[in-house]
Amino acid sequence: MPDNPSSPWILAAYYWSPYLACAVLNGERIVELTCHRLSRRKQGAATLSAHFQALAHDYAPDRIVVPPVTALYEAGSLTGRPVETISMTTAKEMLLGRDQRITHRDLLAELVRRYPQLKPYIPNLTGGRSDVAAVRSRSAVQLLPVALGLAAASPR
Repeated sequence: MPDNPSSPWILAAYYWSPYLACAVLNGERIVELTCHRLSRRKQGAATLSAHFQALAHDYAPDRIVVPPVTALYEAGSLTGRPVETISMTTAKEMLLGRDQRITHRDLLAELVRRYPQLKPYIPNLTGGRSDVAAVRSRSAVQLLPVALGLAAASPR
């Protein structure tokens, strides 16, 4: 339940096959991170909805934030909470304050700078791995909804 009524409670979700990652934030405070591996048989709307329903029930967020993905939007809408869409490009620009192309590496580095406790979630981002490969791990994918939630919580 909310413990700081002045900060918005946000449930953010991101799906990068096969992972559904969710983050609950109270303002800029990260409250919970979850990540579920969905098998091909479990990718239905009911499974997505069940994850949203559980977190919405536990935290009663003020709103839900998802990227512009119909299945995520619909699952979030079934909670009865307002749903907002923010693209990852927009979230990156809002968090890093730049208009140029911002990579996932840049975003992950910024999240670790702001939240040192997230460092264990980030694979080694040096070396020859591509930007996509660097964030394809379950751990790194978990941080993408954090970025969406922080973008939604920031003043516009």
